[in-house]
Amino acid sequence: MDYFRERTPYYEREGLAIVWPWMKNGTECMLAPVDMDKPHLRLTAAKAAQYHDTALVLYWSLAYKAGCKTFAQVGLTAQGLGRGLQKLGYPPLSLIIMLFFSNATVPVAGPNINMYHSASLSIPDGPPAIDMTMLNQWDSLRFYERFRLMPFSMNFKAIQEPGVWNDAFLSPMYTIYTSVLFAAVLVMLVFILIRFYRLQVNHEVPRDTRLAIMVLTFIYCTILLAHYIITNTTLVGRIVESVVMVLSTLSVELATWYWIARAKNIFSRTTRIIFFTCIAVHMVLLIVTFACNIGFIFTWTNEKRSAILTVLTTYVTPFVPFIGLVIFGSFAIWFGSCAYRVRHNSEACSRSLKLMFISILTTVTFLAATAKNVVTLWRSGRTDIISVSDVVALELASATTYAMRAFVCFMVIRLSCRSAKSSASIYPTIDSTPKPPEDTDWNKHAWQHADSAFNDSPGWPPANMARAPQFEYGADADKWRSLKADIRAPA
Repeated sequence: MDYFRERTPYYEREGLAIVWPWMKNGTECMLAPVDMDKPHLRLTAAKAAQYHDTALVLYWSLAYKAGCKTFAQVGLTAQGLGRGLQKLGYPPLSLIIMLFFSNATVPVAGPNINMYHSASLSIPDGPPAIDMTMLNQWDSLRFYERFRLMPFSMNFKAIQEPGVWNDAFLSPMYTIYTSVLFAAVLVMLVFILIRFYRLQVNHEVPRDTRLAIMVLTFIYCTILLAHYIITNTTLVGRIVESVVMVLSTLSVELATWYWIARAKNIFSRTTRIIFFTCIAVHMVLLIVTFACNIGFIFTWTNEKRSAILTVLTTYVTPFVPFIGLVIFGSFAIWFGSCAYRVRHNSEACSRSLKLMFISILTTVTFLAATAKNVVTLWRSGRTDIISVSDVVALELASATTYAMRAFVCFMVIRLSCRSAKSSASIYPTIDSTPKPPEDTDWNKHAWQHADSAFNDSPGWPPANMARAPQFEYGADADKWRSLKADIRAPA
């Protein structure tokens, strides 16, 4: 099978395959040098000259003992060996045949092995400099039982084959699905840029939490697009994935924090303090999770990890998304209850349902993250409960979760824009006051209209926000008082 998630051009190669020893007691990932004076090498070179290709057969277990950390590192040392063999008359080294020993029940060389990515900037990762084909653990065992580890040469013929992992991760359906997610996030990013540009031109850019929400969402969407392009099988890809994870949650929770701060009459003081506390604790745990992830990214698997880091990553961080699940699940229930209470008012009910829908979407993302962590923790150390389709499903769930959180932030911004437009389209009547100047500021319209059914507290709106003009309700003042009574009525 080919290198994971690498579209290797089709090839048919035929020539001489050799098993080459590693440096004895070496720790620098170096193959034994070519000894020009060995007679059998010259005899083999004469035989190999009739072919076009040379292949190198390597066992990963031996490469690891020799100090190799990544496949890219193996590719570089193989290049040096190939140049030495060419001086003896061998054809170019064009293929590495990598063999594995494993008791896993799915083919090795999938996304969860550690040889793809580096844990240090000084050690390369990514696809090796020479094409690499990987034998699964069963074929590797049969090969070993027949030929063992002694240096030898043999004729080979290799035909390019993607392998079971690439058949799944490079399939048309997988590619189309991730491309749709990429395009959707790109559209959201363009919308945010256009919205910010309009606010900047009109000198209406907010100077409070709303600006932070817009900027953070823009940064998140930008890095998310990079995450869809860069696979997590490299050091950079793993760092980008961790940054996406933390920004996706911070963006949503910052918007939630703003909701709670503005909804003084929806939640009691005690309820708001509880929600603020839960969000703050969740943010702190999220930062701890991010720090643990970065620590793991820059730690080799054979290095001893601290007891604190092990405890945090085993018993704390896998359940951090569950707190978000509780928070946003409570929001969904609350806004659903509000929608029921004002069900006789179509506009108020519609806005409550929109807030409930946004909360449900966010809840689903945390539910998916919680499920993935539980499954990953449960299968840790086991080899019989995961399959290729399971891994693909988990990867797609993560990609979808990140896109849904971007969509939640996008909906908050879009809802604000719609509310601003609707509030400006009010026409005066014969007994109303003159129409005020159009105001498109977020601060005065976005959440005022999103939560118009709930704005009845003595301190709402704040001093720096003008109350809604009387002509907006006109002769419907009785209807407005009735609406407030519906909100206050018990469920």
